[in-house]
Amino acid sequence: MLHYLTSKRLQHNEMLLSLTGAVILSSGLASYIHISPLFMNFIVGVTLTNLPNFARGRVSNLLLETEKPFFTIFLILVGALWPVTASAAVGAVLIYCPARVLGLVLGMRIGQALFLRNENQDFKRLGFAMLPQGGVAIALVMDYTFLYPGPHASFALGVVIFAVLMNQLIGSNVMAVTLRKLDKAEGVNSM
Repeated sequence: MLHYLTSKRLQHNEMLLSLTGAVILSSGLASYIHISPLFMNFIVGVTLTNLPNFARGRVSNLLLETEKPFFTIFLILVGALWPVTASAAVGAVLIYCPARVLGLVLGMRIGQALFLRNENQDFKRLGFAMLPQGGVAIALVMDYTFLYPGPHASFALGVVIFAVLMNQLIGSNVMAVTLRKLDKAEGVNSM
């Protein structure tokens, strides 16, 4: 149905309304049949993008244009649902964040050892460039919270939100420093 609507010559606002309605409809349907609304909307997006119609580029551009307002609304809703008083979540974050950093760094080292052996550049520090977390992690934990409500879901929500906040505070700077060092090392190696 959405494919039919987007293949017609709709105005910008009509297309936005159709896409918003499709997201709401597919999310409601997913909740009704007890599957992940995130997964259902992923399937809608894949289907819409891969079906042949003239609006393919229009739909992608429209979604990119409206991403920030919808993401802002999403974060406001997440903030309203966040149980800030979950003090156990703070302790778990102090374990989760270093374990995540260790996993990223070790994963990059193993990846370089297995797949990038012939590269003359050292990618081992690139794991630090992957520190920032964002919307996908929050969307996944919100999905879990709605599908399996209860104390475990509230705990997971607290852990992920605290971790995303910590990683956003320091992750961008660490990523920038890591990429600058990698760029300088590449400049030295090319000389």
